[in-house]
Amino acid sequence: MPGGRIILAEGEHPAGVTIAKAITIAAVEITDTTISGNDYRGIRVEDAAQAEISNSLVSGNATGILLSNSVQAKIKRNAIINNEGYGVALSI
Repeated sequence: MPGGRIILAEGEHPAGVTIAKAITIAAVEITDTTISGNDYRGIRVEDAAQAEISNSLVSGNATGILLSNSVQAKIKRNAIINNEGYGVALSI
């Protein structure tokens, strides 16, 4: 559904999370999760109107979080540690 909302709730997500342009969403919310052990990116948000990542652990990934062409993004109260490259990368 165009303009929908994705909420990733509490838990462990060892395969990582990718939100790409292939779907149209209005908002992304990731909270109280553990994202770890990914060879590329732990979390990738691309072309999202709003994104909030909070209270989560993002560790042991090549890059912790990538935000690309996403406006109104909020990254707050996270532990973003021990990633090989960037903890948070921004791209426009």
